[in-house]
Parts: sequence; C-alpha cells; structure tokens
Amino acid sequence: MADLVTTILLGIVNWIHLLATVFWIGGVLVNLFVVLPSTQKALDPSTAGKFIGMVMNRFRPLTIISMIVLLFSGIPMTMLDPNYVPLNFTSQWAMVILIKHIVVGILVVLTL
Repeated sequence: MADLVTTILLGIVNWIHLLATVFWIGGVLVNLFVVLPSTQKALDPSTAGKFIGMVMNRFRPLTIISMIVLLFSGIPMTMLDPNYVPLNFTSQWAMVILIKHIVVGILVVLTL
C-alpha cells in the first residue's frame, strides 16, 4: 500500500513539475518568438519598449513562482527516485541530473 501511495504522490508531483516547466519555458518562448517580434512590427520603438516592459513586469513574478515550484517539486522527485544516492556522481543517472541542473541554473540566470 505504501508503494501505491508513493507512486501516486510522485505522479502528482511530477505533473506539477512538468506544468511549471511548461509555463516557464513556454512563456519565455512565446515572449521571444511571438510577443517581441509582433510588438516590434506593430509599434514604434518607444511604445514597443514600454509595452514589452509592461509584459515582462507581469510575466516575471509568474516565472519566479514557476521556478520555486520547480525547486520544491524537484527535490522530492529526486530524493524518492531509486537511483538517487546523495553526492554520488558515478552513475549515469546522477550525471544526467547534474547536467540538467547546470543547464537549469544557466536558464535561471538568463531568465532573471
């Protein structure tokens, strides 16, 4: 029974983690490939700059919330994974997770 509960909880946490990822990365991509080019074509530079600034001011708090959700959902996902061994980078799984966290760290810096 405990394994079933753990599996269900991990499924829910994984879903929340993926939703936060989609929101963060999807929002960045929509802003980069849709909002920014459309604004630059439709508005004069001064107005476009003000508009993009307003969009980013509304988007930034949601991005920060997504990053916090990613952090707090990723920790239990990692710790409950059977491959997790603290500070052991000898397995392939641990190396992939380490590389993922380095890439995410770079994305966090670029996003903020």
